[in-house]
Amino acid sequence: MKRSRIVGLAAAATALCLAAPSPVTAAAPSVSDPIATGLVGPLQFDVGDHGQVYVGENFAGLLTRIAPSGRKKVLYAERDGEVGGVASDGHTVAWTYTQAGEPPTETLARLGTMRRPAASARGVVDLPDALLRTRSAKGKVRTLADLAAYEARHNPDGDQSYGFQGLSDECAASVPEEIGGQPYSGIVESHPYAVANALGAGGWYVADAAANAILRVSPRGRVTLVDVLPAQKVAITAEAAQMLGLPDCTVGKKYAFEPVPTDVEVDQSTGKLVVSLLPGGPEDDSLGARGSVYRVNPRTHTARKVAGGFLSATNVALGRGGRIYVAELFADRISVIRDRRVSTLIQQEGLMPAGVEYAHGRLYASTQALGPEGQIVTISR
Repeated sequence: MKRSRIVGLAAAATALCLAAPSPVTAAAPSVSDPIATGLVGPLQFDVGDHGQVYVGENFAGLLTRIAPSGRKKVLYAERDGEVGGVASDGHTVAWTYTQAGEPPTETLARLGTMRRPAASARGVVDLPDALLRTRSAKGKVRTLADLAAYEARHNPDGDQSYGFQGLSDECAASVPEEIGGQPYSGIVESHPYAVANALGAGGWYVADAAANAILRVSPRGRVTLVDVLPAQKVAITAEAAQMLGLPDCTVGKKYAFEPVPTDVEVDQSTGKLVVSLLPGGPEDDSLGARGSVYRVNPRTHTARKVAGGFLSATNVALGRGGRIYVAELFADRISVIRDRRVSTLIQQEGLMPAGVEYAHGRLYASTQALGPEGQIVTISR
C-alpha cells in the first residue's frame, strides 16, 4: 500500500502539527469564536438541520457530535482506524472508515504524492478495511457497504494510464526507479475520504481518494460507480526535472498524476456533484498550484473542470448564488469560485482549513486541522 513519494506531505503535516499556529482572530471577513475546540484532526464534518455539527476526528478515530451550545459527545469510536468523511440526512449519520495502516500524520500523505505502485500492488492485494457505516437517530450502527471489496472486484480506474507518457525506452530506463519511467495502470487501493447525502437519488455518494473515483451507495448498500476522475497531466519543465532528479530527456514530456478526490457535494438545484481534487505529486507549488474543482454528472458519468490553481484543495462547500467555497489546507486559505472566477475569501497564517460546509446562511470551517487542537468556526463578511 505504501508507495514512494518525491515530496513527503506527511513531513509537512508533522511540522504543522508541532508548530504553534497563529490564533484565528477577527478580521474582514470575520472568523467567529470557536464553536468547538480540542478536536483531533477534524478533516471532515457536516452540519445538521438543527445546527448540530458532526465531526470526524480523523486521527483519533472518533465520530463526534457538537451541539449548538458547543457540548461534545462521541457517537462512535473506531478502535483501529480513521473516521473520514461525514454526512447526515436529518435522521442518519454516515461516515467512512479506513483501517489504520500508517501513523495518523500519514493520512494526507496517502492522498497527494507522486505515486508509484509497489510490485505487490499489481496483483492480488489484501486491502485494509474500507467501509461506509451509518448510525440511526436511535443510535444503531451498521456497516452499509464494504468499499474495499468493491475496489478489489472492480478497480474502476484499472484501465487508466498514469505516470510518464511517451518516453522512449532509453529515457524511461534513466528515470529513478522510485518514480518509474513507464506508464502504469490504476492499482487496487481504497481510501474513502468524503461522503455526501445523495438526496433524491437515495443513499450516499462517496469520494474514494485512493480509488480515484466517485461511488454511489444505495440505501441497501449496493455500490456502483459514478465516475473515475480524469488523470491530472503536467508537462515537466527543466526546473522541475532538476528539482526532482529527473533526466533531461523528460523535459517537455507529460506525467499523468492520479486524480485524488477529497470531497463530494450535491448541487440540489441540478443534482450534479461538485468534487475537489488533489492533483497527486508534490503538494507544495513546485509543480504549480494544481488542485482543482470538477462538476460531475451522475447520470452521464462525465466530469467537467470548473476551476483550478488551488494549493491542497481538501474540501468544498456550496453556497448561495452558485458560489463554491474551497478549503486550501497548506495555503492557509479559503477561496471562492463564482461564475468560474476564483478569489480569496480569507487567508491567515496558521488557519489550516481542512473542511468547509455552508448551512443556515453561514460558512463553517474546520481550522488548525492537522493538530490535536482543531476547531470548528464560522466565517462571514
